[in-house]
Amino acid sequence: MSPDASPTAVDVAAYTTLHLAATSFVYPPNAPDIRHCACKSTTIAEATPEQSKHVRVYHTEPSVFAYNQGSYVIRETRFSTERGWHAPSDDLVADDAIFGSPVASIGWWVIGDQGSPKIWQSRVYYIDNTGKLRERTNWSEFTPEVKETFDEPLPDPGSLVPPVPGWTLTPISESAFPAITPLPTSKLAAVKTEDNKIHIFYQAIDGSIEELIWGSGLPNAPWVVGETKVVGAGKAKQGTPLAAITGGWTEVRVFYVGTTDLLSASYTDEHVQWQPVDVPPYSVSPTAMLTAVAWNYASPYFEMRIYSTDDKDELYEISYSRSSGGWAPLLHSVSTPDPGAFSPASRSGVPLSAVAGVIVDDSWVTKVYFHPRRVIGEWDLCTKAATFNGVPKQSEAAAAKRRTEEETRKKIKEEEDRRAEEERARQEAERKAKEEEEARKAEEEARKAKEEEERKANELPNDVVNTRQPHCHRGKLGRKPRNH
Repeated sequence: MSPDASPTAVDVAAYTTLHLAATSFVYPPNAPDIRHCACKSTTIAEATPEQSKHVRVYHTEPSVFAYNQGSYVIRETRFSTERGWHAPSDDLVADDAIFGSPVASIGWWVIGDQGSPKIWQSRVYYIDNTGKLRERTNWSEFTPEVKETFDEPLPDPGSLVPPVPGWTLTPISESAFPAITPLPTSKLAAVKTEDNKIHIFYQAIDGSIEELIWGSGLPNAPWVVGETKVVGAGKAKQGTPLAAITGGWTEVRVFYVGTTDLLSASYTDEHVQWQPVDVPPYSVSPTAMLTAVAWNYASPYFEMRIYSTDDKDELYEISYSRSSGGWAPLLHSVSTPDPGAFSPASRSGVPLSAVAGVIVDDSWVTKVYFHPRRVIGEWDLCTKAATFNGVPKQSEAAAAKRRTEEETRKKIKEEEDRRAEEERARQEAERKAKEEEEARKAEEEARKAKEEEERKANELPNDVVNTRQPHCHRGKLGRKPRNH
C-alpha cells in the first residue's frame, strides 16, 4: 500500500485514507440458532440446497472523475456463490465523500408481502464534503433474480439530466437525517440491534464518542442523538478507529483506542447505560484500524473476535469464548504461519491497512478484508491465509454507466458553455445598445439645445432689436428751410 497523502485542508492524522466496510448474508436466510465455526467443528456442515452466499465489500478511494476532483468515492464489490467476485451493475455508492472519509455499513432482510424475506436492505454511512454524516441506501430484491434499486436505466445524455450514484442519498432534514458534524478525523461504526434500531458511532468535536440512533422501529421514526455519551471526552485517542458488535436483543459493544494506545471498550443493553468493560491489554499500533465480529449472543457459546494489524500489517486476533473461559492469551499474528512476538516497525510511518470483518452465515467462518496493496485481500480464519481475488472489480454495466455519465456531463458542460456564450453575447449586445442609445440621446440633447438657442435668438423683442439701429436727428432732418 503506498503512502496516503492528505491535503492541507483536512487533517486525517496518520491513519489510512483508504477505508473498508463489509456485510455478509445467505439467501434464503437461516433461522437463528447456535452456530459453530466450520474449522472448529468435528462434523462437516451440510450445505443447504439452493442457498447462496453473499459478501459485499465497500471501499473508499480518491475520485478519478473531473467533476469532483479532490473528493473521495465509495465503491462496492460483491461475492456470490453463483458469480464469485464481481461488481454490481452500478458499483458507485457515493461520489461526494470528503478526503479520507471513513465508511460503515449494515444490512438486513426486509419481510416481503408473502411474509418471507426477499429484500436485502443495505445502508452505508460516510462523511461528505461539507463534513456532515451521510446515509445512502439500496435494496436488493431476490425474486429469484437479484433486482437492485439502482438498476433503473440512466437518462439519455441528450436529456441533460445530471447523473447521480445509484444508491439513494437520504436528505438531511429534521425528519430524515440530522446534520451531524463529527470530528474531522472521526471514524465510523454502525450496527442494527434486534429491536430494529440503528446505531451509528462517531467521534465528536470534543473527542468523546457519541451515537446517532434511528428510533423505535416505527416506519417514520426520527433519528436522535444518544442521551448518554458512549465514551466521555478525554478517554479516546483523537481519530480513534471504531468497531461495534450487537446481539442478544439490545447488547452493543463499541471498541476503540484509548489515549495510551490501549484497546478499550464500552457496553450497553436495555438495562444498562454506556459503561466501560474489560478487554485484554492489547497495545494497538499507532495507525492500526479495528474490526470486530460476534455470534451466539445470550448463550453459553457466545464468541467475540477483534482484529487489528501490527507494524507490518500482519493481522492480530483478540479472541473471546464464553465456553472456553473468556479472553484467550495474546500470542502471535494469526495471519502468518510462524508464531512469534509482534513484528518490529518496518513501514517507515506509512499508515496501516483498514480492516473489515464479517461472519459468513453458511459456514460461520470469519473473513477479514484488508488492503496492504492496491487490491483488497481476504483473510480466512480457518485456512489462516490471505487470498487476493482482484478486488475491487468493475462490471461492464458499471463501466458503461460511467461512460454514459461522462458523455452526459460533457453534453451538460457544452450546453452550459453554449448558454454562457449566449449570455455573454446578450450582455455585450445590451451594452452596445445601451451605449448607442446613450450616444443618440446625448446627440439629440445637443441638437435640441442648439435649436433652442437659435429659436431664442430669432424671437428677441423689437425694442431690443431697435437699440441696435442708428437714431435720426429730428432738428436737422425735420425742420423746414428758411426763406431768404
